[in-house]
Amino acid sequence: MNEKTIKLLKPKYDVIFQALFGSNKENITQSFISDILGKPVEIIDIKTDDSILREYPSDKAGRLDLKTKFEDGTICQIEMQMTDEKNTIKRLLYYWSKTYSKQLKMGSDYKELNKTIGIIITNYEVEELEGIEELDTKWQIIETKRGKRLLTDDLELRIIELSKAEKALQKDKYNRLAQWLTFMDNPNTERVDEIVKENEEVKKAKNVLYEMSEDEKLQRLAELREKWDIDERSALSSAKEEGIKQGIKQGIEQGVENTKLEMAKKMKDENMEIEIIIKITGLSKEVIEKL
Repeated sequence: MNEKTIKLLKPKYDVIFQALFGSNKENITQSFISDILGKPVEIIDIKTDDSILREYPSDKAGRLDLKTKFEDGTICQIEMQMTDEKNTIKRLLYYWSKTYSKQLKMGSDYKELNKTIGIIITNYEVEELEGIEELDTKWQIIETKRGKRLLTDDLELRIIELSKAEKALQKDKYNRLAQWLTFMDNPNTERVDEIVKENEEVKKAKNVLYEMSEDEKLQRLAELREKWDIDERSALSSAKEEGIKQGIKQGIEQGVENTKLEMAKKMKDENMEIEIIIKITGLSKEVIEKL
């Protein structure tokens, strides 16, 4: 195989992210999460595209890109978010709360709930983090009046912004998380070629990605996901302009929803599998079947 002739798929797109880290070949998922958390972890279970199920008909459903369980019982969930829908924090909290509460089965004791770490990796700068230069931030519940005591270690949220990876590498070229994110953003760069010379774990991930990038089905999914990202950004831009008249928040939400429905209908007309349409758009099976 001539590696130089292959255009590598971009792991920042959720379908590729799931395929790459879901298999945990060469223990790359364990290495990646360890570098995010800044400490070694032992992964004993991995799930991709995990559904956050509705408990009631009015509940919103969601899908996680990656959910892992550590040897000590800790659950770690990761979501890739490409487009800023102005709901990043609430989205992260919602996914964390669903994952945390789903641990408790009927008749179980609250003591059986394990620590849950929610991680979101964004392809944009999060508005609420304006002024923070760090590549990643860690959030927990603290008491603010008397010395900021930590209430519980059960809740831990991590927000990571892809756009800050380059600046982090300029400050410290050995920043392992920044190296991972640079690879995820675009593995077809000279910068990544330099990274794999000294980061063995990213090199392993790149080798796995070479194999994946020859898969025609994954290539097609990646093309659709990238097109979806471009269309969604365009819809958001138009929605913001229209939102000046109708109310920005409402305009953006409607623009995103219209784009999802239009994209799903096109894919359905091409006789694509329902599960693939769900994966790309995030729409429910019920909604897609009605199109």
